[in-house]
Amino acid sequence: MGNDASAHPHQSQIIGFLFFLFASFGLTAQNFNPFSAGNTTPTYAQIVGFYQQLHERYPHKTRWDSIGPTDAGLPLRVFIIIPNLQEPLDKNTSNLPPIRVLVNNGIHPGEPEGINASMRLAENVLKGQTTWKNGEHFTLAIVPVYNIGGCLNRSAHSRANQNGPAEYGFRGNSKNLDLNRDFIKQDSKEAQSLTRFIASFQPHLFFDTHTSNGADYPATLTYIETQWNKMNSQRGKWMHESLTPAILRKIPAKYGTVPYVNTLQETPDSGITCFVEGPRFATGFTSVLDIPGYTIETHMLKPFDERVDATLAFLEAGIQSLLDQRKSIPAPVQHLPKEIFPFNWTVHYGKKDELKFTGYEAETVPSAITGAPRLRYNRSKTWTRKIANYSYAHPTDSDRIPSAFVIPVAWSEVLERIVPLALALDSSAIQWILQDTLVKGRMAKLMDFQTGKSPYEGHYLHSKISIQWLEREQQLRAGDCWIKTTPSTARLLMETLHPRANDSYFAWGFFDEVLQQKEYFSDYVFEDLAEEWLNRNPKDKAAFEQEKKKHPEWEKDGSAALWWVYSHSPYYEQTHKLYPVLFVD
Repeated sequence: MGNDASAHPHQSQIIGFLFFLFASFGLTAQNFNPFSAGNTTPTYAQIVGFYQQLHERYPHKTRWDSIGPTDAGLPLRVFIIIPNLQEPLDKNTSNLPPIRVLVNNGIHPGEPEGINASMRLAENVLKGQTTWKNGEHFTLAIVPVYNIGGCLNRSAHSRANQNGPAEYGFRGNSKNLDLNRDFIKQDSKEAQSLTRFIASFQPHLFFDTHTSNGADYPATLTYIETQWNKMNSQRGKWMHESLTPAILRKIPAKYGTVPYVNTLQETPDSGITCFVEGPRFATGFTSVLDIPGYTIETHMLKPFDERVDATLAFLEAGIQSLLDQRKSIPAPVQHLPKEIFPFNWTVHYGKKDELKFTGYEAETVPSAITGAPRLRYNRSKTWTRKIANYSYAHPTDSDRIPSAFVIPVAWSEVLERIVPLALALDSSAIQWILQDTLVKGRMAKLMDFQTGKSPYEGHYLHSKISIQWLEREQQLRAGDCWIKTTPSTARLLMETLHPRANDSYFAWGFFDEVLQQKEYFSDYVFEDLAEEWLNRNPKDKAAFEQEKKKHPEWEKDGSAALWWVYSHSPYYEQTHKLYPVLFVD
């Protein structure tokens, strides 16, 4: 964690400008409480001013730090609190108390409940006005606004299906990226800054605050528990069986707390499914690091102040439950996962629970605008019954875990993303090849895949990827990166470097250069070479004759027959569709 000057060359001028704005509106801590105004969420300048003043009021118990740059040109900030500290807070993250909590807000600034709730939470903790004991020794880190560019892009209309606040920020960041799809691909400076902080801070509990979309129903508060059974250690099971029930017992009943209403069909009575978050999402990324996490989703149509209260209630219940169970938190993963590593998780439709749920009656009425049938929820008619809850996920793919991965130095975009994370997780994981070396391993030949027809978050995603493993002796060059598979890095490496993984760097298009063939042949030239090569290799010639029988159309399309010979001959470039990462077994 760096100081402000190192984070941005013009940071002092920028912060001074923000404080000028703050003062110019007369928004002091004495006469403006942006976190308690009924239908108001503070501007970015007001948020910065609030935390700056809170730090000045409690300098020995807080830090107000930059953790890196953002695409908005402003530093990404974190507010760190140790409530009962009696001496100035050390700058060394490793010296922080052993129990650590991280709250991330404003990933979608149009969903600002967490921004308001965290301001109240920070002040309550420092004043000792919380439900847990004031003397509890723990660290609370708050990212007041993750998407600063979106927070600055303020309006009253971008969330058409949301009830307040009066003004709010925008979903996309300064580059129009959805930051809750960017954690693993890290196209934004925000993601690069925050993921490195999370990996080094290693919280025991992570919260990401949101507002829901979708169906209408009475509950104010919903939540997503990260898919616990994909985590490496016992922390996932502990979260699901112990921590989550404790949190739910502490949240006031008036919020009607239920799992996130991800409906099976259009309305909740059809049943709900778990939201399976891959590592592109916030809690999907933290689970890769073996960190329990919750996404808090308050209902979009409830009054804003009620949504803020509900968010605060979940945060306080989560922290209190964690502190209550501090002695039973399982240790971080100590051993590598099983030799066969599962990935590409999806909803398990063969396994379900029943959930007691209260909903509004869904009606179909004529649209006043189009005349076509439309859905309307009748809030005067409620129902309560058990609905299907498909709360389990299961893996649909797996492969054996190598002892190491080798990424050639040429693939700098991949190295810039994965090396800092691997080092933060295990400082011994990275080794750089110092001289040219031959190493045995396996490499993947990319046999088939599908590519999206339209861009998604700046990429054309690959999916349904099939590969063929090739055992080979690979020439490593000085500067290539050797990454050891250790208990703490295994899931990160498999999720990002296995080409079949849904959020792998291949799926996101970072290795697309290998998909283009660079050399070809002229039919009239290769005819003679092909005949000569087939005559020298009778097995290949026999295979070619068998292939001709399967393709009678080749008699009229000689180029197709020549292509088969070319692609099986030594003249064909061996690097075409060869995934360049070496798996060392």
